[in-house]
Amino acid sequence: MTRLEGIKEAICIQYGIKDRKKIEGKLNMVAQDMLRRKEIQRQELRKGIKERFSKEYYTLTQKIFKGIEEIKDLI
Repeated sequence: MTRLEGIKEAICIQYGIKDRKKIEGKLNMVAQDMLRRKEIQRQELRKGIKERFSKEYYTLTQKIFKGIEEIKDLI
């Protein structure tokens, strides 16, 4: 199982989603954003920036929350 599939599976389990087919597009978007956010976090922690993350990190975080809300509305 790839990391992307693992994240999608975890989201489905967390929200009790049985039929992934109707929300697969949104699910992919959210999972990819989560992976991208994790990579940004790793890069910034390597640089030694611990107190503040970049604007891109916060923008992705907001996008993830919005995507999850849309998924919850669809189910």
